[in-house]
Amino acid sequence: MKSSTTIILTILFFLAFSSCETTYSITSDFEDDVNFSAFETFKILEHETRIPYVVNPINQQRIERSIVQEMESLGYENTENDYANLEVSWFVIIKTVKDIEYYNDHYRRYSFPQYTRVIEYQEGTLVIDIIDSFDKKVIWHGKTTGRVSENIEKPEEKIAKVVKSMFEKFKKDAGMSL
Repeated sequence: MKSSTTIILTILFFLAFSSCETTYSITSDFEDDVNFSAFETFKILEHETRIPYVVNPINQQRIERSIVQEMESLGYENTENDYANLEVSWFVIIKTVKDIEYYNDHYRRYSFPQYTRVIEYQEGTLVIDIIDSFDKKVIWHGKTTGRVSENIEKPEEKIAKVVKSMFEKFKKDAGMSL
């Protein structure tokens, strides 16, 4: 595998964080009939396919630390035992996206593309599912998507910012005060 591909994927989830102002989208869905305040404890589920194999494992640790920090800030207690009320599952998807831009000369009688530009970049998606441990059903699903960049400063802060934004959406969906 090419070294440049490894570097790009290592940056993983920095969803458009190569500039000062970045954009990424957050979407979520949740079960309406769930009382989120009834839950007290959580644990992070372990699984092998969480991150593409070429990604820096330090970023995996950063994402997980940020998730734990946000869950604890909501008043949930992190526990490693089998009696946690909630289970948190997360994973990352990285794919190559191609955008094609056409520039036309509109002053001529026929409008033919005068210039075509293909922009190829990596797009990363972080998915977080919160599962009711009792009946093993997903009660909240959140997803954020944006551009992945290999030129990133302060990755810990940027990952924390994206995860915090996702959990702000969780608080709104769960009816918790912001």
